[in-house]
Amino acid sequence: MAAVAAMQPGWGLGNSLEATPDETAWGNPRTTKALLNKVRAQGFNSIRIPVTWSDHQGGAPNYTIDAAYMKRIKQAVDWALADGFYVMLNVHHDSWQWVSKMPTEHDKVLARYNATWTQIATTFKNAPARLNFEGINEPVSDDASDAQKAELLNELNTSFHGIVRKSGGHNKTRLLVLSTIGGTPSQGLMNDLATTIKSLHDKRLIATVHYYGYWPFSVNIAGSTRYDATSQKDMAKAFKLMHDIFVAKGIPVILGEYGLLGYDWTRPGLIERGEALKFFEELGYQARINGVTTNLFDAGSFLHRKTLKWRDPGLYALMKSSWSVRSATASSDMVFVPKSGTVKDRTLTLNPHGKTFKALKYGSTTLVKGKDYTLSGNRLTLKAATLTRLSGSRAYGVNATLRAQFSRGVPWQIKVPSACKLLLEAGTGGAGSRLLQGPEPGDAVNEMTAAEREMCGAKATRAALDDEQQAQVEVIEAQPVTESGAEVKAAAGRGVSGDEVAVRPGVPAEGQGDQFGGRVAPERPLVVDESGDPGVLPALGDVDEDVARPQVEVDQPGFGDLVEGVSSVGHQLPYVVWAHVQRGLPALGVVEECVHHGGERRAPVGG
Repeated sequence: MAAVAAMQPGWGLGNSLEATPDETAWGNPRTTKALLNKVRAQGFNSIRIPVTWSDHQGGAPNYTIDAAYMKRIKQAVDWALADGFYVMLNVHHDSWQWVSKMPTEHDKVLARYNATWTQIATTFKNAPARLNFEGINEPVSDDASDAQKAELLNELNTSFHGIVRKSGGHNKTRLLVLSTIGGTPSQGLMNDLATTIKSLHDKRLIATVHYYGYWPFSVNIAGSTRYDATSQKDMAKAFKLMHDIFVAKGIPVILGEYGLLGYDWTRPGLIERGEALKFFEELGYQARINGVTTNLFDAGSFLHRKTLKWRDPGLYALMKSSWSVRSATASSDMVFVPKSGTVKDRTLTLNPHGKTFKALKYGSTTLVKGKDYTLSGNRLTLKAATLTRLSGSRAYGVNATLRAQFSRGVPWQIKVPSACKLLLEAGTGGAGSRLLQGPEPGDAVNEMTAAEREMCGAKATRAALDDEQQAQVEVIEAQPVTESGAEVKAAAGRGVSGDEVAVRPGVPAEGQGDQFGGRVAPERPLVVDESGDPGVLPALGDVDEDVARPQVEVDQPGFGDLVEGVSSVGHQLPYVVWAHVQRGLPALGVVEECVHHGGERRAPVGG
């Protein structure tokens, strides 16, 4: 337990040595000693080095690992050990590439798995005790019952344990890490793993699971745009289970991966930044009070692999603080001010987390309580006069950033952007409608509401248009209709006349791998039958990406289907629809507020 506690916090070298077919195939440069030095200097005490072996391995019966590849892995491990890291080395994407076939190819898979670990164990048997082995990442079994999956994983974990312990050197006492099925932190799967660990009668074993948050929030789907009570309860429950099933019984736990599935530096608005900050702050706290060592899975979205700088220094500062102390947050990290017209007082609710509010800062200036703002309990109200003064000419974009300081922890930043109203062409609202005054690349949209019945009364929140002109528009409400035979479509309109659209469908069901899986059915609108029930949903499967056409109809959308615009006159859709456009923003209705970062506005025509 002491050794695992000393590993906190940990960092994961994602999308590098586990990338296939080679180290740079997934966009990251070759791993360098300088990178590991930087990570160590940032306060991380352990590093997880995921490795996929399958593309560097011969066939039966020996399944020999390529000597040059093993040398490269050893080089990375030796660098990390020289930096003073605790190091976790594993078998990674092999889990779904070939280990998953164990139900139908049992002997072949077990032979290859055993051969793989025999070679790894032999190569590293004399490495320092700070190196530990993880048997397999997120193990899965194809076409097997839950009972079969549990039995097969128990067999793999038991075989891994025996091979390493018999390989000599420091492997006799080396810390070994065993995973649940899929790395899932559910009660039943963790109970199964606890049973396996108990059966091995070895005090040098560690349990591992992964946590990427409440799934709808983690991918920004089904109305879960905020780190709300549901997401908070999901996290608290997961960590309490880790504690009660493992830690309380003397079995240390490493959270081998954590993050948000939708958090990606290439799409920074997919998870609103303030909500992401609250998630990471809470995770550090939950890990600390439950005695769980964490390992941040970084595929390049956090630390820039070339510049070796944090892509979001504020996020890193908050995570670092969470290792030892909580930071206060608030209901939002933005207060919108209208581009023109009357500015009103705006109120945020503080989440002090046991800290005392000390000051509200704008640069080096301390704002005056009672004049610039008021504080009643945890309700922080920014006065209209203050917001007007800070916004200056109210140019589009963020005109001021405030810092709420507390007795401890990282200050909470509050951005003050100027916002505009977006208008539709008079008398329109369906597919093909034009936004006469619309956002440009880099704009953030706060509250998009469709006022037309033809659009199901859809309400979209926190749409964001990034530098690639991708708008995530989340439909969270829809009015049903009762007439039979009504068509229900997700149709691509022309945001602005002449725009082309790209439809990339599909976020699969929870735990189903790739984030974009699904299919486009360009000319098959779903028809509601007389009972009011929708027809068969499109299966999640093949991806038909970047279908560019001015008008695209899609089967009743699956979770996360990406379309430009929604024209729906039928059945209530319990789905999320995001927009993805080449140029312009889809016409989904009247956008209440947006933030503009450049470009010109077109004058509205009509109302």
